[in-house]
This record gives sequence, structure tokens and C-alpha cells, in this order.
Amino acid sequence: MSEGSYKDGHDEPTLPIPPPCFGDPDAIEALRLWKAADGKPSYTLRFATWESPYQWGIVFADVIRYIAQSAEKQGLHREPEDGGPVEKVTKQQIMETIMQGLINELDLETDVPKDWEPDA
Repeated sequence: MSEGSYKDGHDEPTLPIPPPCFGDPDAIEALRLWKAADGKPSYTLRFATWESPYQWGIVFADVIRYIAQSAEKQGLHREPEDGGPVEKVTKQQIMETIMQGLINELDLETDVPKDWEPDA
């Protein structure tokens, strides 16, 4: 991609450090997620950031809400199956679609995580 071509307005492939963490000597990065050239997600994580799987669930719920909110603000639209007019998608509809994808992936396990763990 050329400079300035990212859809979210960023000129770089990496995102900035979130403001609450910038300059905080105790802040640590817990998850790094990239979209690889083949379109598949590639990530590393530091599980010990939150030792409880339940806490990780809370973190991912927050991420899902943030994704849905961002998509709604960007004016995500869809074409109804009945051929009606294009309609704006709500945050709730976006979260429901994300949850469908999440549940389907957990059931089908189409992409099994590799054993590569930098913090192991």
C-alpha cells in the first residue's frame, strides 16, 4: 500500500499507542494483530497480561464493542436480502454479525493457532 492509502486515515501500517498508555512506564502490550499479505490474521499475545481466561473474554467483548462502534461511525451499509434499499448498519447489528463469525470459527476451527509463543 502506498502512503496515506489506509482506509482508516493512518499513513503507517502500525497503529499509535493508545493515549492512556503512552508514556506510562507500567503499560505493556498484550496483543499484536496484523493482517498478513494473504489476508489472514497473524498475531502474538502475552497471555500472562491477564491470567484469567474470563478476563480475556471481557477484553475481547470490549474489542468487539469498539469494532462495532467504529464501523457504525464510518457509516457501514448493507444491501438487504429482499432487494430493498441500502441501509445503514447499527452497532447492535454489527456486534451480532461479529458474534456469528466468532461462534462459527470456534465451532469449525478453520485456523488453528501455531505453537509459536514468544512469552512461553
